[in-house]
Amino acid sequence: EIFKILSNARRVTTDRFFEKELNRKRRMDKDRKIEFEKKYGKLSNDEKQFIKKNRISEINRYKNKYEIGDLSDNVSYGGLSENVSIHQRNMEIMDELIQRLKNTDLVFLIEIMMMEPEVISKKQGIKTESVNRKIIRLREKVLSIIDESG
Repeated sequence: EIFKILSNARRVTTDRFFEKELNRKRRMDKDRKIEFEKKYGKLSNDEKQFIKKNRISEINRYKNKYEIGDLSDNVSYGGLSENVSIHQRNMEIMDELIQRLKNTDLVFLIEIMMMEPEVISKKQGIKTESVNRKIIRLREKVLSIIDESG
């Protein structure tokens, strides 16, 4: 009888845990949908679908991890800034980089922006010279992409 009581208690505890996890995931999905609507609510449905399918979503997980700024278009809908053409060109270059670079290169690019080469070398367990060579190679890739698109 004690074994029966303990196994029932264990089952109930497990059920409660999975129910809490399921509710947490539902809340997270709901929050994501609300946040998406706040951010892109003024766009047409086609534009919303494009954004959902866009590769920018693949690096969203790194935005929180490395605390980088928002990568979306920051020009407001009410009044466009004087530098719209420059801003638009920067967005095109950023989109081109995101599409043409591998995810590992994008992560490394974010790390370069956030950390010194010495910190990156300690984090990855490699020599600082290796990190500097990787930075030079990535710089050459980025410059070639910008030259091709420009």
